[in-house]
Amino acid sequence: MSNHIHHDGYSDDKGEMESIGEPIADFLPPPSAFSLRLPAEHIAIPLRPDAMAFFTQVAVERHLSLPQVISDALDQYAAEHAAATHIHLS
Repeated sequence: MSNHIHHDGYSDDKGEMESIGEPIADFLPPPSAFSLRLPAEHIAIPLRPDAMAFFTQVAVERHLSLPQVISDALDQYAAEHAAATHIHLS
């Protein structure tokens, strides 16, 4: 019996996904959440090429700007971890 893990959305996977570890939950907010724009601080951050490629692909697929996708991902990450660590965001 094969221990092959089925990954939805990876129809061309020939077992490569098993070698990189367990699947993780999609932490990006739903597309409907991307429309709300609040005042924000502008920053510059270095990103690894693989991270940049990932966020670029998400931006293209969701028809959004790259900065918007990265900002929303960081906002979602902060909100989830703030709740888990009892840090209050304003």
